[in-house]
Amino acid sequence: QRKDFQRFHATLARPMREKYTPRQLEGVFEGFIRQRIDLAAIRAVAPVFRTAPAIDDKGLLRVEGYYPTQPRHVSFTLSYQMEKGEWRLIGINVSTRQKR
Repeated sequence: QRKDFQRFHATLARPMREKYTPRQLEGVFEGFIRQRIDLAAIRAVAPVFRTAPAIDDKGLLRVEGYYPTQPRHVSFTLSYQMEKGEWRLIGINVSTRQKR
């Protein structure tokens, strides 16, 4: 909504912060910005997990599911890396689709 990715960038795992600048993240999410897709609705809805969150063979926490929001479902696949005692985002794939 704010089109400012500084705060989001600061929360990422170090490899992600080194790979992408806040400006590059803005480019990654350009489609959401251009279409004015507001993801704030997910704060009020519990996610539905497609599989149970689990740690893979690389030590990454993998989470996959969707938020049953209206009028679009928000699907996600997220990967987190343990860094200094906390899980930090290292991989993200988010999409929306019109609910039928």
